[in-house]
Amino acid sequence: MTPMVSIIVPVYNVENYLRRCIESVLSQEYKNFELLLMDDGSRDGSGKICDSYTYDPRVKVVHKKNSGVSDTRNQAAAMARGKYLQFLDSDDWLTKNSTRTLVEAAEEKDCDMVIADYYRVWGERVSQKGDIETDEIMAPSDFAEYMVENPADYYYGVVWNKLFKREIIEKYGLKMDPEISFCEDFLFNLQYIRCCRRICAVNVPVYYYVRRKGSLVSQNTNIPNLVKMKTSVFEYYRKFFKDVLPEEQYQKLLPQIYLFYVDAAKDDIVVPGPVPGSYRLGQERIQAKRELMETDDPVGNAYAAGKIAERLISEVARKYDLSSEEVMILYYADTFSDPGPKKDIAELTGLSRTGMMRVLLNLKLKKMMDTAEYRSEENEETEATDIAGDKGKMIRLVLMEEAYPVVKDLRRGFEIIGETMFDGFSDEEIREYRNLHERVRRNMTRILA
Repeated sequence: MTPMVSIIVPVYNVENYLRRCIESVLSQEYKNFELLLMDDGSRDGSGKICDSYTYDPRVKVVHKKNSGVSDTRNQAAAMARGKYLQFLDSDDWLTKNSTRTLVEAAEEKDCDMVIADYYRVWGERVSQKGDIETDEIMAPSDFAEYMVENPADYYYGVVWNKLFKREIIEKYGLKMDPEISFCEDFLFNLQYIRCCRRICAVNVPVYYYVRRKGSLVSQNTNIPNLVKMKTSVFEYYRKFFKDVLPEEQYQKLLPQIYLFYVDAAKDDIVVPGPVPGSYRLGQERIQAKRELMETDDPVGNAYAAGKIAERLISEVARKYDLSSEEVMILYYADTFSDPGPKKDIAELTGLSRTGMMRVLLNLKLKKMMDTAEYRSEENEETEATDIAGDKGKMIRLVLMEEAYPVVKDLRRGFEIIGETMFDGFSDEEIREYRNLHERVRRNMTRILA
């Protein structure tokens, strides 16, 4: 089946961050994609990490001589089979609904480019970044008027918060310039926008951007070359506005256009302390809508319970450098003595069966869980969790010693949640609540019967 999206990841010496990046792609809610991992001559273990994911048929790995990020992206775009291209840097990661959000917007609104908000991460802090708030379809001239207000904003300059049509890139022979190491993404975006008819924005973050390295200047970039590159980029930037705007509008906005030449790329600056409006990394995924939390009906109660569990799982996952899906599997393996068929545990964790098996493999590689197959007819006593497999087989999940601290924190976390929920209750009130809750649970079971 031809993939709808080709997700392109240039990889170079990022072994400490690469698994998080790749797993954020493989755990996407949207499944119809191919993942192109382009190993650009890495000298660390990045290449082997890429190869370890080839068990998934959607993953394609290319090992090549080092040629830089722009040329690597060009090579990947030439190989891509998807209708759309999505770019991802190997030390960043995607939100769980990233690809779905972009594709649905492109398809529903028949757009040539989709631009989205993103999360800016520094240390343990995160803040949402965006600019365009309209949900109306924009022509290139409309988009340009938004862009000129923030001429050096990463929101406009980067490629990783956007979705591109491969057809347009191929039709107009668009490529990133390997000779430019300043604003190379931005130049490509300007070329692409000139070839668009319809552009739309979504106010949903789709990406986690982590600023790890210093700016070009702080990395001892040759200053004369930097000035030359910035002058060249500005000239193309100015010409872009002259081409897409009516002359009268272009002349009116010319002073703002020139701000690009003196403005700094705001997201290049690592902020030394908490920024107003920022929050701890992980909290961005677990913000709850107060109106739903206060709704006294089954939907509101289920929403509240889900948000509380999600918060704990996110915190534990972050503490042990695991994905939320991995923590959920460990939790269910520890909690349920007989979860039933594989499809049941996949449903409980919100994973596909393929996704669940991938998570199990990851946990096995991390020495947190072991698996063994045996016939379902056997009635062997075990403390392990049994999941029905294919052709009458069972898969036994055994928590390993490495997983014990994770499970211990989960157990204690849910204990604390329970204690907090009943804060101020008398023992009699707690017993009454639990009796009533059990009656409600039985009634709900009847509804589902």
